[in-house]
Amino acid sequence: MSEPLLFVDTSESNVNVVGSLNITGLTTFMGETSVTGPTNVVGDLNIGGNIDGKGVLLNTTQYIDTTGRSTTSTAEQTGYTTPWTSMKANSKVKLDVHIPWRNDGTDWGGSYHTIYMMVNKQVGTVPANHWVALSTSGYYMTFYADILSYTNNFFIPLVVNEDFQIRFYHSYRVYNNGTLYINSAHHLDFKNDSDNTQFGIPHPHAGYVKFIVQEISG
Repeated sequence: MSEPLLFVDTSESNVNVVGSLNITGLTTFMGETSVTGPTNVVGDLNIGGNIDGKGVLLNTTQYIDTTGRSTTSTAEQTGYTTPWTSMKANSKVKLDVHIPWRNDGTDWGGSYHTIYMMVNKQVGTVPANHWVALSTSGYYMTFYADILSYTNNFFIPLVVNEDFQIRFYHSYRVYNNGTLYINSAHHLDFKNDSDNTQFGIPHPHAGYVKFIVQEISG
């Protein structure tokens, strides 16, 4: 006789399936379920709790900063710093950045923007709570005046084998002359709509500095 497709080990409360298992009705798993091979789902899959799997998007958090800032200095200025974002062990991080800025100068000029990151655990040889320069814009050159945004996207494939937290901050400086404005002097609020709060956006518009942090399971 061939081996059974379904075997129940009553001593360990385990169910072992050898071969295919087709379920046509509602199936409820009350405890932890581990799948070591490919799983094909035809139809709806409803999950009430957390799902862990390599490459799965676990969480997305958006931080919006409305503070107006400006400088005439060529020295680096500290801009917005995000709160800590909690991550599970081995998670990877995707970051999207949008920084609206204006340059008012008297000649050729522009600005630099740098994004830093910090993790509250040691990462490789980098100690915990140490700022690391993730990326710089280089300088944007403009003549006299310009209004635009600095945007960038990052995937951070760090390895931390325990739950951790990460945060980011933005620094800025002028290239060589003029005034650099962040979040101001370019009429961002010419449209304000209080109904944004009904969509989870706690501001009358979302055109300010934004950091969107995504946690991806590793």
